Amino acid sequence: MKKKLLLGIASLTALAVFTSCNDKKVDKYTVNVYDIDGEKIGNHKIKVDSDTTFVEQLTKKANLNSKQGQYGTEVVSIDNSVVDSNYYMAFYVNGEYSQVGVDLYTPKKDDVVDFKVECWNTVESGYGSLDQTDVLVDKVVYQYIKNYLGVDFTNDTNFDNYFAYIDYNLMKDVAKNYVSLNSDLDSYLDTYDVTTLEGKAFGKYYYTAKAYDKDLTNYKTQLKTFLDGITEMPEYIEYTVPFEVCPAVELEINSNFLDMVLAVDYAPDTSWGYDGANWWYTTQLLLGNFINETYLENISQVDYNNPTSLSLSIGSFAASNVNPRDSKYEKDGKDLIETLLESYDENLGFIKFTQEDTKPVYSTNQIYLGLITYKLQRDSGKGINYFA
Repeated sequence: MKKKLLLGIASLTALAVFTSCNDKKVDKYTVNVYDIDGEKIGNHKIKVDSDTTFVEQLTKKANLNSKQGQYGTEVVSIDNSVVDSNYYMAFYVNGEYSQVGVDLYTPKKDDVVDFKVECWNTVESGYGSLDQTDVLVDKVVYQYIKNYLGVDFTNDTNFDNYFAYIDYNLMKDVAKNYVSLNSDLDSYLDTYDVTTLEGKAFGKYYYTAKAYDKDLTNYKTQLKTFLDGITEMPEYIEYTVPFEVCPAVELEINSNFLDMVLAVDYAPDTSWGYDGANWWYTTQLLLGNFINETYLENISQVDYNNPTSLSLSIGSFAASNVNPRDSKYEKDGKDLIETLLESYDENLGFIKFTQEDTKPVYSTNQIYLGLITYKLQRDSGKGINYFA
């Protein structure tokens, strides 16, 4: 019995020593990663290790994309953060902008390191041209792509959600990293009979199929046959013709109908708003018509009752390669972009406009379309047509 008692005491002693060793706290520091829209996408607890560099430690814990620059290691992105051409990964230690690069930083216990995607090309810095409104545009666009764009990608057999796919096509290099296309609709497109298309459905199908990289050979043949059969302009042409003409222009289809559209003496009726008028105007630009400065001045002064129509007017500016933020287009001291952003909520995004809740909210996708085309035109310096 005495022997068993001694063994028991020895076991308890060993367990106490083991537990004590495991209870000893390991010195750690924290690395947070914030994306271009301000969302925290990374939170890493890393052991302080004097035998390895900070970059080596971070590489083991996070998805680090870096390169060697003039001044050492440059962090390109972390955890798949979006770093736009006007942005960079800012490096903070304990709330202060780091005075040394990542190569020279030595982590200490309880340090808090923040990597934030920030704009370098700002007016405030004295080194750029973007103001806080432009920075907000970028934030809103990426917030939409990351968190909302894919929500409407349902098995839409009528292709009514085509404006979401137009947005996807415009931002494809970025969107494909965050948005998963609907597999049911993917399969549906493979078996869809394009001979059943007519009128506006040609455009709806085109922008959806384009997002899924579908073969458009048969579609092109069918569209040409349809266009060649049109002998007179249909009614409400600002709402129907763009969805037949624009795919034809993109696919380089020759048809007398396109010449008819360009030559027709027609002015869209704006009594119901400027949506159709903007569609008609951007279609004319695709066909090679001239920029209409008078039209742009007129739409900049309209009293828009919802952001949908306003965003499509911004799209007309982008297609014309004209800056809608020019002071001559201001109304009541605000330009078109500032006016549109008044409808934006930090947490909710833009107010959703839809006539039927059971259908895709394509109007909301139109609102973001205006900002996307503006952003692309602003950054590239060339006209961006949302139908192209």
